[in-house]
Amino acid sequence: MPNASHDNPSDDEQPAWRKPWGDALISSVEKPSGTFQVGFLNINSWPKDPFDPKNKQLQSLINNHDFDAFAMTEMNRYWPALPMQDRLYERTFK
Repeated sequence: MPNASHDNPSDDEQPAWRKPWGDALISSVEKPSGTFQVGFLNINSWPKDPFDPKNKQLQSLINNHDFDAFAMTEMNRYWPALPMQDRLYERTFK
């Protein structure tokens, strides 16, 4: 039987490179005036299907935290190869 503490180690047990860093995320309701909030996420492939639940999860993450700048890596998507209605702009600004 797997050891739960081994499978999901606490932050104290994590190697330094796996621990969270920076300030805690602030929701858009709590964000103080003058705060510039930056987000970064390795999304490990943006779904080809615009109706994939991952699209909504990404939109919710960005919108709920009122990021001023947000960067993503490993999108693994060549947007010009998709039909116009499935491209990034159409998915994010609807």
